[in-house]
Amino acid sequence: MLRYFYDRNKNATSGMGKKGSAVRISDIKADLKAAHRLTQQEVQSNLTYLLSQGWVEEKAVEKRVVAKGGTVIPSITKYYQVTADGIDKIEGPGEFTMPRFHGIKIDASGQNIITLGDGNQIDAQFSEPGEALAELRNAITESEAPEAQKMSAGSTYGVYVQGGFLPDATVYPAWANVTGNNTIASNTYGVWVDAATADLAKFRVFWNDVRLNGQGAHVTGDPPGADFFHAECNWWNHDTGPLDNSTNLPDYNPLGQGQYVSDYFFYREEPPTPAPRKGWLSNSSSALGTICLGAP
Repeated sequence: MLRYFYDRNKNATSGMGKKGSAVRISDIKADLKAAHRLTQQEVQSNLTYLLSQGWVEEKAVEKRVVAKGGTVIPSITKYYQVTADGIDKIEGPGEFTMPRFHGIKIDASGQNIITLGDGNQIDAQFSEPGEALAELRNAITESEAPEAQKMSAGSTYGVYVQGGFLPDATVYPAWANVTGNNTIASNTYGVWVDAATADLAKFRVFWNDVRLNGQGAHVTGDPPGADFFHAECNWWNHDTGPLDNSTNLPDYNPLGQGQYVSDYFFYREEPPTPAPRKGWLSNSSSALGTICLGAP
């Protein structure tokens, strides 16, 4: 509602009247009913609050009407407009209750309050952020990733691998070799790989701490050949290994309680076919080689 007074003042061409910064209560109720379906009671209660905070002020304009017979009848019309404090409230910095929020958590309470992160409340009933946050909340809740891992604060990608194409459509491949006790945490995707342009032979994610990502490892598209991407001997934030509830190749671990891993990653030790394959680490401080077989 404060935004209504702010916008009216910003677009005003006069002090009062239809295009004025100051507006009568009857016009306020009509405007907010048409734009936001507010009832008269809702308008009045919110206006009382804005007045108490000093963000909106009341102006009384007195007129004298002469009735038939010469009787003078005083008439007072009240107008309301945004104050300097109200403008500062809109244009000033946000008032999040914490300087930083840990993870993206979106809860709805009532019709117009959305809690973002650790207790930061946003009144979004009458603004576009309300719809955007609602869509984001639905996308997160409908995700197949574990509840604790559906989204976290931080970067979009921890490790991002995507090549390109030359003018003649030849693939210019990209690859990554992330080996040796690195921490990949607090991203939407811990590891993200574009299958069509990544170099399978050179790609390796080995002996790292992968935790608190939306997804631990993700491949988009299908690998061009029969081989897959190697991500063995990592700590996936649980000793049961990563969650992989897809039966597609190459691995399958539906009881894993760690980071979510998509198809097309080798991450576990299985019978040597044709060579030994490395398993995941049993804890975040495992020494190199205590669990994993073979060399990186």
